[in-house]
Amino acid sequence: MNSEKINIAILTGGYSKESEISIKSSDNVYENIDLAKYSPYIVLITKNKWSVIVENKQIKIDKNDFSFCVNDNKIKFDAIFFSIHGAPAENGILQGYFDLIKIPYNCSNYFSSSITFDKYVCNNYLKNHKINCPDSLILNKSEKVSFTDIRKKVKYPSIVKPNNYGSSFGISKINHETDFNKAINKAFDYNNKIIIEEFIDGREITCGLVQRKKNLIKLPLTEIKTKRDFFDYDAKYKGKSKEITPAKLSKIQEIKIYETSEFIFNLLNLKGIVRIDYILTEKKLFFLEINTIPGLSKESIIPNQIKQLNISMKELISISLTNII
Repeated sequence: MNSEKINIAILTGGYSKESEISIKSSDNVYENIDLAKYSPYIVLITKNKWSVIVENKQIKIDKNDFSFCVNDNKIKFDAIFFSIHGAPAENGILQGYFDLIKIPYNCSNYFSSSITFDKYVCNNYLKNHKINCPDSLILNKSEKVSFTDIRKKVKYPSIVKPNNYGSSFGISKINHETDFNKAINKAFDYNNKIIIEEFIDGREITCGLVQRKKNLIKLPLTEIKTKRDFFDYDAKYKGKSKEITPAKLSKIQEIKIYETSEFIFNLLNLKGIVRIDYILTEKKLFFLEINTIPGLSKESIIPNQIKQLNISMKELISISLTNII
């Protein structure tokens, strides 16, 4: 092992059903990282075990200092590259751990991540700062509520989704009362809290942002089109959608989206690589959600956006790591 290289842990796996997507992201990062500068290691995080993969073998991580041993040689990490989508990364838990043991990482900290991961909290926080968000309510699994109760607070059609989950798992659209019970039960399969929000009919636009030191690279905007009723898991991961980059928008629309995204990035003290999703209507821009650790697989949106700026995956990874090392 070259001692002059910087040891990077590429985190993958996680505690949710998003783990399969996390693995695709980490594989792409591992394949593209600059080997002249870095010694990368895939670190698999599961509920039962934390292990580093070396020569197709899993070696247990010492959680006291996030190190591991090979042939009695103790290896420590200089920095962390997050590729875990969902818990325990996008909710900030792992960031808190790395702060305690003083290992830098390439994404938002515990506080920012905990806010953005809670969709309802994030939406209401941003509403207080004059960002348009769909009307919504939070529902706990223990609560008894009827469709009539929901209609008094949120218009329908409505979108029902787990409050603390990503990748469009457990999401449904309520068009009629007959959809209600099935939709909330589906969402509760993923989370004990669900969010029911007004469905906004418009264009789905996503904005990628990459922090480079004190500057913010605004990536070309992407419009996501699908023939499905809304952008669900099948649309996102099973080829039932079309991504148009750069999105065909007016200059005024582009400026509005970029200015709003930069405002949100700074307001929430976000770091690293971020993707912010919106619905654009003829009159307004509505915030949907923030991805503080967006997908970086070959099929993901961010890698396709950077191509438009002639930024390679190798460059993107180095930009992200240079911020912290």
